[in-house]
Amino acid sequence: MDADFIKDLSRIIEIDSISTHEDFPDNAKCSLCLEEMLNICESYGFKSNNIDGVVGYVDWGPDSEDYVACLSHLDVVPPKDGWNTDPFKLTEVGDKFFARGVLDDKGPTMCCFYAMKSLRDDGVIPKKKFRMIFGTNEECGSHEIEHYLAHEKAPEFCFTPDSEYPITYAEKGIVNYKINYKFDHKVQVKGDMNRNRVPEELTVIIDGHEFYAKGRGAHAAWPFCGENALIKVAGIISKSDVDEDVRIYFSSLYNGFVDNHDGRRIGLDEFDLSKDPSQTFICTPYKLSYKDGIISVNISIRYPTFVTETEIENKIFKYFPNTTHEVRRAVPPAFMDVENENAQKLLKAYRDITGDMSKPVSSTGGTYAKHLPNTVAFGAAFQNRSSIQNVVHNANEYMYKQDLAKNLEIYKAAIYNLVS
Repeated sequence: MDADFIKDLSRIIEIDSISTHEDFPDNAKCSLCLEEMLNICESYGFKSNNIDGVVGYVDWGPDSEDYVACLSHLDVVPPKDGWNTDPFKLTEVGDKFFARGVLDDKGPTMCCFYAMKSLRDDGVIPKKKFRMIFGTNEECGSHEIEHYLAHEKAPEFCFTPDSEYPITYAEKGIVNYKINYKFDHKVQVKGDMNRNRVPEELTVIIDGHEFYAKGRGAHAAWPFCGENALIKVAGIISKSDVDEDVRIYFSSLYNGFVDNHDGRRIGLDEFDLSKDPSQTFICTPYKLSYKDGIISVNISIRYPTFVTETEIENKIFKYFPNTTHEVRRAVPPAFMDVENENAQKLLKAYRDITGDMSKPVSSTGGTYAKHLPNTVAFGAAFQNRSSIQNVVHNANEYMYKQDLAKNLEIYKAAIYNLVS
C-alpha cells in the first residue's frame, strides 16, 4: 500500500472513536475522528462540510443538487480484552494489518476516499457529482443519518463499504424482545451483555448459589462463531440442586437455544423460506436480568426480508407461556433489486477487477442501507475470507494487506462507473 495511505489510515485509527448508546450526539472522540478525516480530505484539496460534529462529507464533480455517494462510518465498538497489539495503533504483522476499525469500517473508508482521490488525480471528469459521507454513529443506531437528511437531500444512489462482496442485496430485519417471567427468588446477574454481542462470560447468583460460565464472544449476527455463556450457564443451572421452578425455567431457556442459531425450537422453523432459501433466521439470547421479582431474557432475531414482526410474534410466544414481552429494538429489513442500474455498475466493477462471478448475497448484519434511502452494502470483506464473521467486533481485528489494496482497486472502478 501507498505510504500516504498507511499514514492517513493510521491517523484515524489512533483516535478511539468508540460510540455508545448514551452519548450521541455529544461524543467528543467520534467528532474528533470526523474532524481528522475531513482534515485529511482538505489536505488533498477537497472542500469539506462538517454538520454539527456528527456527520460530514466531501464532494467531487459538478455543482448539482443530485449526486451519488459512498457512506462509511468512523465510529468503532470497544476493543475488549485479548488483543495482542495496541487496538488503536495500526500494526503490520506478516500479511495483515491489525487495529480496531481496520475492517469495520475505517480501512474501507480510507479505500473509498483514496479511490475517489485517485480518479481525480488521474484527470477523470465526472459527469455526475460524487459525495463521500462520513458517519459517526453506525454502531449504535445510525442516528446521524436522520441529522444528515434534515440538512441534505438524499442521494440518488449510495453504497456503504460495510458488508461483503460482491453486493449485499438484502439485509435481514432485526427485532429484539425482552421476555419477562415472574420469579420468586433472589437473583443477581454479572457480565458484559450487549445487544450486538453473544455474552462471553456470565455469573448468575440465585438464592445465594453462584453459577458461572465462560464462552467465546461473537457478533449477534453470527452467534455460531462464538459460544454463548448465557446458554451455557442456563444449562449448568438446569442440572443443579436448586428449586424445581428454577430448574424448569433455566431448562426451558437452555433447551430452546442450545445447539441451534435459527430459532427452530421456538417456532421459527414453521416459516416457509422457499421464496429465498439464502435468507434464514438467526436467533440468540444476549442478556439476562432481574428486577423486582421479574427475571427477563433478551433475544435477538434476524429475519428474512419477506417476513414481518407480527408473523414472528404469532409464532414464537406460544413457546413462552406465562410471560410478558416488549420490543427493545426493531430495525426493518433492507432490500435492493440487483437489476438496479447502479447496483449493476457496482457488480460490474467487482467482477471486472476480481474475475469472480459469484451471485449477490443476503446478510444477517445491519448497515446504513437500513437508514439512508437508495443505499446498498458493497464490500469490503471477500466471501473467501472468514474475517467478517470471526473478526468484526472481536479482539485482534485485522484485514489482509492485499485485501485493502484490492478494495481500493474495486472502489475506484465502482466510483468511475457511477460518475461516468
